[in-house]
Amino acid sequence: MKLGRNKTMLIWEALLGDDHQQVAALLEQSPSLAQAVAPKRVSRRHNTAPPGSTPLHVAAAGGHAALVRLLVQYGASVNATTEAGHTPLHSAALARQQ
Repeated sequence: MKLGRNKTMLIWEALLGDDHQQVAALLEQSPSLAQAVAPKRVSRRHNTAPPGSTPLHVAAAGGHAALVRLLVQYGASVNATTEAGHTPLHSAALARQQ
């Protein structure tokens, strides 16, 4: 999905920075951000989004249930896969093992 680079980077920064209010505001402005795909490994502080991750992967891995619900409401796919073949559910389970 083609999105403006600035808004796409903003959603990743907000997600990885645990800024849920900013995520909600960005989704309100650009609902298609719920379907953004990380083109490469994106990191901020202690959080990482592996290549091919979607915002839903990050929210699920972080255990952020309210954010998961919000992203699904905005059209995030629960079946999206990372380059490693992980769905958001896999990301949540893998995060709990670490």
